[in-house]
This record gives sequence, C-alpha cells and structure tokens, in this order.
Amino acid sequence: MSAIVTKSSVDRATVLIRNKILDLSLRPGQPVSYQYLVENLQLSRTPIREALSRLTTEGLVIQETNKGVTVAPLDVREIFELMDAYTVALRIAGHHCKFSDDLLADVIEMQEKQIQALKIHDVLEGSYWSAKIKSRIMATSDNHYLSMFHQIMMSHAQRLICLVFSVESKDPVFFDKQVNELQQRLNSELLEAIEKRDNVTLTSTLTEQAQVFRSRMGNLFMRQELSEFIVSS
Repeated sequence: MSAIVTKSSVDRATVLIRNKILDLSLRPGQPVSYQYLVENLQLSRTPIREALSRLTTEGLVIQETNKGVTVAPLDVREIFELMDAYTVALRIAGHHCKFSDDLLADVIEMQEKQIQALKIHDVLEGSYWSAKIKSRIMATSDNHYLSMFHQIMMSHAQRLICLVFSVESKDPVFFDKQVNELQQRLNSELLEAIEKRDNVTLTSTLTEQAQVFRSRMGNLFMRQELSEFIVSS
C-alpha cells in the first residue's frame, strides 16, 4: 500500500512542478529550492526529489552538485534546433499514422478542449491539448521507439508552445485571431486529412502546423518579446 501512495505522490509532484515550469511560474534559468517546492506543493521532500529526477531526465530541470536545482534555461540555438526536431516528429507522426477507427472522434474531442481552453486564455491547458493531439496521432503507429521519441519531443515542444501562447495572450485581440485561425483552418485541415485516411495530406498538414508555429515564434523573436525568457548562445 505504501508503494502505491509513494508512486501517486511522485506522479503528483512531477505534474505540479512540470506545470509550474510550463506556465512560467518557474522561469527558465530560475534556481528552485526544495523548501520552496515543499511549501508550495505541500508534499514531502522524498516525492519532490524523485519528481525532480524525472524532470531532469525530461530536460526541464538541471541538478548540479553543490549548485542545487535550476529550471533548464532556454537557449536561442537550442530552440531552433528543437523546432527542426519538432517538425521532423510531426512528419513522422503523419507518415506512420495507421488511422485507427476511433482516431477522428478522439482528435475532434481533443480539439474542442484545446479551443475551449485557448478562448479563455488558459495557455497551459491549451498547450497540453495541442501536444496531446499530436501524440494521439503518433500512438496509432504501434511503433514503441517512434512513440518514445515523439513523447520526448512533445515534452519539450509543449514548453515552447506554452511560452508562445503566454506571450501572445498579452495582446488579447491578436491572440484571439490566432485561436480563430487554428479553429477555422488548421484544425479543420487536420480533421479532413484524418477523415480521408491520407498519410501524404496528413504529413503535409502537420508540417504546415509546425511551420506556422515556427513563424509565430520567429515574429516574437523579431519583436524581442521573448528576451526575458531566453538567453543568447
């Protein structure tokens, strides 16, 4: 019984800390003390320590002897390398999708939750469903190794997605336009490709989504709206 409780506590601690990193409550490069996490999460040090080990493996935190724990910084060069890998991950998902019978219904439901969250500017929830949709498509491949690669990419990509959503949402009118384009065009095109069970179209659609996201991030870079979160190489 104690093992189950411990595992549950570690899972909860992992989710809570990860969410604080994704929604920028814990900013890139910020030192994080155990005392802060104990007080804010109301959990003991043991599950927090194990959660931090998991998040270190995911690349979201850095643990160094005698230096403690730090939220992994966002580096300009690494971000664009990640965007290249993210595009590849989406192309792989489209190419290897096997179009299970329940895929279309699942993606429709996920898209509805994504849009509902973004319309109220819940960027953490919106970024979660954005990543979840891609992972659901990849899951149909039945390829364990591709799925592992994809999950790693989505963990890092969700951090960038949440960052872009958070910065864009500071301008509500502009952000709402982005959400409308997502709902009326990008999401519709994705559903159409899935409904046709067409790997070529699906791959093309997912690639375009990655390119649109890269463009949005590039625009924020040009306007220097990400400078407080990102360090130069």
